[in-house]
Amino acid sequence: MKKILIIEDQLNLIKLLKRVLEKKGYFVTACSDEHKGLSHFKEGKYDLLALDFNLRSISGQEIICQIKEKFPSFPILIMSGKANDFIQKNSYENICFMLKPFSISNFTKNIQQLLK
Repeated sequence: MKKILIIEDQLNLIKLLKRVLEKKGYFVTACSDEHKGLSHFKEGKYDLLALDFNLRSISGQEIICQIKEKFPSFPILIMSGKANDFIQKNSYENICFMLKPFSISNFTKNIQQLLK
């Protein structure tokens, strides 16, 4: 079973994404706090991170850089309400960007693509 970590500060979106992914057969850990999310990432062996880019105390960019420094091919799905230069110009592999709001079908399709 593939393990997915979601770090997102919108509680309603967390609940929806977690429920959808669990119905698809994934094991999901979801955090609304980026510090707890990073702790989960360091403690567990996840196959994918779904990450809100605009978080409160640690930016999505910082989290991505930390992860990609140690795990360059680790798949990350970035979710953001607005486009960002970092996102558009990144040269990291296995990163997918989704502009909010997005459809659940596109979300699950991108998850499946990243996990191939």
